[in-house]
Parts: sequence; C-alpha cells; structure tokens
Amino acid sequence: MKVKTIISGNYSCNSYIISQGEVCVIVDIGFDSAPVFEYVEKEGLTIKAVLLTHGHPDHVFKAKDFIDKGISVYISEEDYQMPKNNFFGLRLVEADFVLFDPIFIDGHKLEFGEIAVDIIKTPGHTKGGVCYIIGNYLFSGDTLFRGTVGRSDLYGGCAKTLRDTVKSLLAIEKNYIVMPGHGESSTIFYERQHNFFAR
Repeated sequence: MKVKTIISGNYSCNSYIISQGEVCVIVDIGFDSAPVFEYVEKEGLTIKAVLLTHGHPDHVFKAKDFIDKGISVYISEEDYQMPKNNFFGLRLVEADFVLFDPIFIDGHKLEFGEIAVDIIKTPGHTKGGVCYIIGNYLFSGDTLFRGTVGRSDLYGGCAKTLRDTVKSLLAIEKNYIVMPGHGESSTIFYERQHNFFAR
C-alpha cells in the first residue's frame, strides 16, 4: 500500500491518495483537484472513491470535480447538511462544494478492490466528523493533529465531545500512523505520550 500526500490551498489541507495496485481512494480534497488528477494519471491509477473526513470547505471544496467524472464521494449526512456559511465568516453558499451529490456514510466498513476502509465516527470538530483506518494508517481529518487537536468553536463543534473522541482514538491498541488534515504525520502511541488532550 502506498500513500501520497498532496498539500493544497491557503489552509494547507492534506489530501491523501491511498493506492493498492492500480486502484486508489482519495481522503479529503480541498481547493485544488488538479495535482491529484495529475498524480493519478502519472501513476496509472483508477480512483474508486473520495472519502471526506468532515464538511469544511478546505476538505471538500473540489469534490464536485470527482462527481463530474463519475467517482463516488462519501461524507456523513450531518456534515453535508451543515450550513455552508459558517466557516470563518465566509459566505460560500454558491461555491462548488455545495453542489455535489454524495453518498452518505452508513456503516463501519467500505471496500474498494483490495483497499478496505474502517470508519470511526469522531464528532467534536464537527457533528459528523469521521476518521478512516486504511491498512496501518488512521486518517484523522481535523480531529487529531500531531501534539494537539482540531478547534471546536466552529458550527457543530463541541469541546467536551472532541475531548472524549480524542481519548477514544488514543486508546486504540494498535500504533497506527496518524495522517491529519493539516500538518505532519504522527502515531497513536506518540500522541498518547505527548498530546495535551491525552492528559
């Protein structure tokens, strides 16, 4: 399994391309889809799905580009339905990220060829946030970062819920490599030792 990180947009969102053989899935897609399509074409990959960790624009803005190519995009219903003008005061109601027709996540597991995806509901940063476990990796969106966690003061956020969610993630027995929505990677065991919210 191979994981490619592509950083895009003013918010430096991490988009991840996870490939196994000639098949891949994408986790989060921000304000620029072109680098993702360029990499996929260069590597001769077929995109099976886009998996969104939550509904903020810097993680979902170009989802429609994939829908237009017949690629399924998954998101929780709660986050798809969140008001689209509650992101740092920006009014983005007419933006592309509103205009896509997703598949709502319903269940705990997805499979795309040889790529198996376990889904963990992780509210706190948003109501419908999720993390994805693929192989030895945990894609944490804006729930868990290296040494810290996501903010909880935006629409749908809740500090107590986020703290409980993070504690449950850090209680996972396997030392998954944590791939966050922004910043550098970490591991479950490192965060258990060093993350302020583990105390």
